[in-house]
Amino acid sequence: DPGLIIMTCAAATVADIDVPSSLWGRTLKPVSKAINRRFGHRTITHNVFFMLAIWGAVAGAVEVIGSDVPYPTVFLLAYGSHLIFDMMTVQGVPIFYPYHRSPCVIPGDAKLRLRSNNPRSEIAVFGFFLISGIFLHPLMAAGFWTSYNRLWGTMTHLQSEFEKAEDV
Repeated sequence: DPGLIIMTCAAATVADIDVPSSLWGRTLKPVSKAINRRFGHRTITHNVFFMLAIWGAVAGAVEVIGSDVPYPTVFLLAYGSHLIFDMMTVQGVPIFYPYHRSPCVIPGDAKLRLRSNNPRSEIAVFGFFLISGIFLHPLMAAGFWTSYNRLWGTMTHLQSEFEKAEDV
């Protein structure tokens, strides 16, 4: 669905509206400059509260329109992925800003985190997720747990799942 692709691209990048040189920052320059001047980068737009507020607006708009396309879910996944990827950088993200200003990071060892604006590391991460998406598609197509049980489940576990299943 083209609308879902647009939603994914928009949601995955809108958190960087606080950077005047970003795509959103150049598009909405006065808003971007005001946010950057008042809060700085990776603060107000890079937290779970802002994400949930925007998600609520998207969900409300979808409800008013009456669409059955899962725009709110796609928004949440795309925006959340932006926050998770930013947590993998040296700077991290204060995910509970303004209540806790210390950054959340993945992984804990700073030497293992990515550097922002490093094309080499960004290409490596993009390549990893692209390859993962291609090769893990068969695993996810039938549902992760179904595929997991089919491939790696023990007979006892499979019997238990079979007994719980409503339809075989």
